[in-house]
Amino acid sequence: MVYLICAIAFAFASAGIILLLGLTPERIARDISRLLAPAMSLRERALTAQKRRKKSVLIKEIIHIGTALDSEGNRSGFGTACLASIILMMSGAVLAVFLGNLWLLPVSVAAGAALPFLFAVGSIEAYDRRMDTELETALSIITSTYIRTEDIVGSVSANLPNIRPPVSGMFGKFVARASLVSSDIPGCLRSLKDGSENRVFKEWCDTLIACQEDSSNRFVLMPIVTKLTEIRLVNSEMNTVIAGCRREYWSMVMILIGNIPLLRMINKDWFGILFTTLPGKLTVAFCAAVIVVTSFLMIKITKPIRY
Repeated sequence: MVYLICAIAFAFASAGIILLLGLTPERIARDISRLLAPAMSLRERALTAQKRRKKSVLIKEIIHIGTALDSEGNRSGFGTACLASIILMMSGAVLAVFLGNLWLLPVSVAAGAALPFLFAVGSIEAYDRRMDTELETALSIITSTYIRTEDIVGSVSANLPNIRPPVSGMFGKFVARASLVSSDIPGCLRSLKDGSENRVFKEWCDTLIACQEDSSNRFVLMPIVTKLTEIRLVNSEMNTVIAGCRREYWSMVMILIGNIPLLRMINKDWFGILFTTLPGKLTVAFCAAVIVVTSFLMIKITKPIRY
């Protein structure tokens, strides 16, 4: 009863803090984005341009999630996910205290914080698939034009109306930069190269940079574009297998979680041992930690193939 009163008081206190500070999904997303990507000094910009300073993998993934959700038309999606993550993180802490299992506290907090972003994996994969498809189309038509004209800025400008988001944005910036800001085409291509993490695209940009010195390299561009088509065909064949693996994994997780209420129905004494004794609490915390860790491993292993 004491735990229940504390949980209710904690929930009301959290709601009061949110209302008092006027926290909204948009404000949370803006604050977190500012925290992850703060304004850089001139020295930091120079180090970044020289590739001597890189962002951590975690920050890159969080920024990628925000970009994917925004691109899917859900402008407040990232802020909502962050708000849900904070609420579930606090709820996980309350649940661990309510169960009287402090060993479960770090696991439940980590699981609550990560759960909304796990549900965002579908949007991220849809964004990546659309990005690769549009990138394949854009590179194909631009390469065909460039092989004939040997003018990369003109080739991109001529095909820009046929390029769709999210790829059209970075090519539009390239045309504007090359036409209005700088005549350094290799430098503009290096800036374009940073617009996507796709390795085939980066290889295509490197080949284009080499073409500015030797135009005969332009015939290497089309085989590079063909790699995107091959990867898309392999991924389409693997989607069914990957979906089956994920269903089997989540079925095993549900069976493991479902055994807890089943144990209470079968034998209340065993259920009491599981939640009141130290070995039982350690067992519950260990099982929860295994679920959290294997969830991340499952998502990592079943990602679509990237070149």
